[in-house]
Amino acid sequence: NTIARSDHTHSVSGASIERATLAADSSVAGTAAEAAFTAVSLTSASVNTVRRTVKFHGLIHITVDDAAETFTFAVRFGTAGLGGTLIGSFGAIDLAAGDVAVVEGTIQIRSVGAGGTFTAQARLIRVGNVIDEVFVVAGAVDTTAAAAVTVTHNTPAGNTAVLESLEVMAYPA
Repeated sequence: NTIARSDHTHSVSGASIERATLAADSSVAGTAAEAAFTAVSLTSASVNTVRRTVKFHGLIHITVDDAAETFTFAVRFGTAGLGGTLIGSFGAIDLAAGDVAVVEGTIQIRSVGAGGTFTAQARLIRVGNVIDEVFVVAGAVDTTAAAAVTVTHNTPAGNTAVLESLEVMAYPA
């Protein structure tokens, strides 16, 4: 699969909206440990403002499953990959090849700097039904550096998932 990435900044009444997207990430095969899909990053200018809101929306496509098709997904924010602060891990769900799950949520920057904080909520949805919802009251994030939204998964061997798209938008405070 090809990774196509586009970053855009739009101005609205003097404030800017940053949009970062990922389309068609590589497949991630089942593993006994948490594995990260490709992260989508925002510039530090987009997250280094108190009350800045970041929204994300991603589509996960199950491409291969076996008899033990239990998938566990999670969302992280901050450092790209597994180093980001865990927003939450969703409970294990049973998905079949061809199924699509949606992960979406909202992050709000509460304080800025190397010891910055955020609040967040995220949902995992399958065929219009909310499977699980998680909340963070005070997560840690370094707002002086670029911040990423990372979707991860942990599934038994023999299962494969693809992050088909992930859109991250930072809105003015």
